[in-house]
Amino acid sequence: KVEVFRAGRQWIAENFRSAKAVIEYESAADGTIIGKGFIPYPCASAWECVGKPDWKVPFTLRFEAKDERFRLTFTDIRIQWPAKFANGVTQPAFDGVVRTQKDMDKIRPKLLLMGEGIRASVARGASSDNW
Repeated sequence: KVEVFRAGRQWIAENFRSAKAVIEYESAADGTIIGKGFIPYPCASAWECVGKPDWKVPFTLRFEAKDERFRLTFTDIRIQWPAKFANGVTQPAFDGVVRTQKDMDKIRPKLLLMGEGIRASVARGASSDNW
């Protein structure tokens, strides 16, 4: 449990700008980390990204470690974009829940990749102990 927790915390520190800014609660004794992070909106194509270059997907992440395993849960998944003015049209800022299944279908695989990253970090941690 301790090794899984340490690997999860290390992965968060390496993959977010600042683990201190992301982590809102952690308990090594419980094996729990709760934090808030975000990913860039995962565009389906370069053309789509032209219209959404500054969109973000904030979320709350809960990491729970047990002996030789972990669980990753995402809640409060939202979409944000700043206000902008282009071609005489004003678009107001937005910060709200994901409204369409199409958006969630783009976001879900990116969030699930975090679990794969943590799994790889746990495996590296175990193998690096024997250097």
